[in-house]
Amino acid sequence: MTSTYIYDAVNKKKYTFSLSNVASGSTIYYRTNSSLNWSTSRPYRRDPGSTTVYYKITNNNYNDATGSGAIVVYKSAKLSSDDLTIDQGKTSTLKLTLSPKDVSDKSISWTSLDTSIATVDNNGKVTGVATGTTYISAKFDNKTYKCKVTVKSDVVVNENITTYTLKKGQSYKIQPTTDFRLELSSNGNLLYDGYRLDDDGAVFVSPNANDGALWLIKTSIFYIRPLDSDITIKSEDAPFTLSTIQDNPPVFVKYTLTAGQHLSILNNTNKRYFINIFAIDQLNSMSYKYGSGIDDIQYYEDNYGVGYGNAVEANFKTVITVTKGKFEVFIPYEYAKMLQIES
Repeated sequence: MTSTYIYDAVNKKKYTFSLSNVASGSTIYYRTNSSLNWSTSRPYRRDPGSTTVYYKITNNNYNDATGSGAIVVYKSAKLSSDDLTIDQGKTSTLKLTLSPKDVSDKSISWTSLDTSIATVDNNGKVTGVATGTTYISAKFDNKTYKCKVTVKSDVVVNENITTYTLKKGQSYKIQPTTDFRLELSSNGNLLYDGYRLDDDGAVFVSPNANDGALWLIKTSIFYIRPLDSDITIKSEDAPFTLSTIQDNPPVFVKYTLTAGQHLSILNNTNKRYFINIFAIDQLNSMSYKYGSGIDDIQYYEDNYGVGYGNAVEANFKTVITVTKGKFEVFIPYEYAKMLQIES
């Protein structure tokens, strides 16, 4: 049991020895040398340094208990940093340096002002949670020592960028209404808000209304347009080249359909194409007929923001009919040139 303090040179108070969790009705005896007599007066120090304390606890209901501890008075205390910057998801350890010697003392209490930005454990290890600024505090001897912590994100945000290479592990934030083209320079994967995308030749549609995005994925090339809010893409294991796309020609051709309207798409080629369909109103329903038989009709009824990646089959006529609500149909421009579309 050690009672630790920081020296107060102005007040020069007494620094005493304290025991905790002592049973009610007990009498505590102290001495600072094993050859001295026991005394009920608590020992103390006035200056920096340490004093060994022996104690004996007596109680009519329990056997006597003996032990030893110390009074330790440090001359000063200082955090290893008062301004720390770390990356999101990374860690860094703060240390409260005690003079005249450094110790790892469990009486130090670590707290974070805002745990949504950064957390800290009992050993002073700080973890960056989200971008922002907060304060980490170390409390010792009723004194608080603070460190300003700034958490950075590895997301690159640059609205004026024309071409950029995403290195392995780097991210880029894309805003709505902006088109981007990502080219995979070697076999690898993209991460999009937790979803893994690869060059499988499919169209990816997010089912989440808050981060909906259109993805036209060809062999090793990705075309992206966020619909509702910012999205973040990340190169998981290989570099990607990112470049903005001019709207002429557009990446996607958009058709808006309301109840009673339809869109007819005739594909006379020998290749299937993918299109994207998004529900716009709160309650929507539509039919998607892509062949000649009753088994070739799919029905959808969903809330706002639900998206579908549908195939326009080779040598077939596809008809999309909206029965309730509103839908937006996005067809990649280069596909639209190959199809006969009527609305």
